[in-house]
Amino acid sequence: MNKPINLEDQIKNKLRETKEREYGNYEVNFNLLAMLWSVILKDNLHTDIKPHQVAQCMVMLKILRTTEKFKADSYLDASIYLDMAKELHKKIWCIIVFQWTFGSRIYIKRYRLLG
Repeated sequence: MNKPINLEDQIKNKLRETKEREYGNYEVNFNLLAMLWSVILKDNLHTDIKPHQVAQCMVMLKILRTTEKFKADSYLDASIYLDMAKELHKKIWCIIVFQWTFGSRIYIKRYRLLG
């Protein structure tokens, strides 16, 4: 009797092989990204990550991908993420959360910080 074919595993393996040929070993890349992202996040390792920092990290991912094989869309993606980071950084919101004394409702008040 033939062993059943797991199509999902075959697709995942093929995608991983393709991505590794395009971008290199994921473990090496993740270690490099961890170091690069630590530069951006050095002041925030014990606090929440801000949305613009996520975009900055995505830029770093795309930049790392450009070190392997030329792929024009990696540069385009990096440029788009950089624009997003710029837009998000301009819109930093300070969220103040406080709990009403007479009940368990939580109220959120947002203040825009100009920068």
